[in-house]
Amino acid sequence: MTQSIFSTANGALRCSLRFALFFAIIVLLTVSRGQAQPMPTPTPQGTQTPPPPPAQPTMAAYWNVLKNSSAQTNYIQPAIVARTANNPLTNALEDNLDVYAVADDGTTGVISESEVCRSRSGHPICRPTFGTWTNLGGVTYNSPAAVGWGTHREAFVIGTNNNLYHNYTDNQTWSGWQSLGAPTGGICVSLSAVSWAADRIDVFAKGCSSSPGTGNLWHTWMINGSWQGWEEVPGGPIVNVSPALAPAPGVIELAAIDNNYNVEDIECHDSVCDNSNSSWKVDDDVTPFCSEFPAVQAPSPSLAGSPVYGHAIIQPCVGVYELSGVNGRFGVSWEAGQSFKADVGYNSLQISTGLSPNVYFRDTAGNIEYAQFQTSSGWTSGYTLGSDTFVTNPVSVTGVEADWLVAVKSDGTVWYAYAP
Repeated sequence: MTQSIFSTANGALRCSLRFALFFAIIVLLTVSRGQAQPMPTPTPQGTQTPPPPPAQPTMAAYWNVLKNSSAQTNYIQPAIVARTANNPLTNALEDNLDVYAVADDGTTGVISESEVCRSRSGHPICRPTFGTWTNLGGVTYNSPAAVGWGTHREAFVIGTNNNLYHNYTDNQTWSGWQSLGAPTGGICVSLSAVSWAADRIDVFAKGCSSSPGTGNLWHTWMINGSWQGWEEVPGGPIVNVSPALAPAPGVIELAAIDNNYNVEDIECHDSVCDNSNSSWKVDDDVTPFCSEFPAVQAPSPSLAGSPVYGHAIIQPCVGVYELSGVNGRFGVSWEAGQSFKADVGYNSLQISTGLSPNVYFRDTAGNIEYAQFQTSSGWTSGYTLGSDTFVTNPVSVTGVEADWLVAVKSDGTVWYAYAP
């Protein structure tokens, strides 16, 4: 009888242990699933689930060092040109790049790229290859400017006497630096050069002034090999001016900050682009002032069907770490300015734009980032193109193959990238 009682008790105990073990397994599985798949938070009554964020633009950039690049004087911003040429082997248009940089002794160097092709089993194999740096001599302590087409390459610098100098070649022999003079008082900063066709070059610079920080915008140009002298662009004294853009033949666009800190839009659309034809049109106060460093972008992303007249003006709002963009068409309409978050933190920031919807800039950590305009969501930004520390702002140009960028790193080496 006693044995029977103990047998019954042992059976009950074993059953209880099995049940406890089974229950523990169920609990563990439930907890494990709860951790892997958390329960979604219920949407409060009276609200709607927010829409998903717009798709972020994707872009791969590939940074490469330009071999044997030397240290830069005060990390002067370089210049880049994309000359479009037809590859006879592939019968396709390609970009031949020229990069100009100022060395630590004030001399200007140039390094050029071309496609090196060979035939393999009847198929062309091409690889873009840079040559070696050519020292063009001279002395400057400002950023150079440059243009090019076909085999023609031409560089511009501001000399130590505040005159404009140019150096050019149509083959491998450079002309040497030749003076193009200067307006009364000389030119000091903000040098840029554009070419809308072969044998047409326009150069802009801010003049020197006794008034600190201001000066007039000056223009000189070349037609069929003949330089036309200097003229003052209407609009009065300016604090700063963007690099010029020539988005189409006979069209030049700039953005400036006048001495009253109004944002000016400066344009020519008549294929003449000089004061003799009253070419220059100035639209004042087109968008609220945000900083002294505007940039002009053409064509305007929101007016892509009108590349001649539509463009955008971009400003870095360094105090609030934002960019401000406004799209418009001269003499027709300007949209309301739109600010968009960007890690902009350098007072000396100069946004670089190409003839594409992308705007490139340097962030507070020294990375190169880009912003992009999307029709559905407007301006978006914060997309990093590199995690290395750059000490100059990027300069970009849009070619037939990609957007090309160039910037200087903290060790003084010059790097370039393409963003297809």
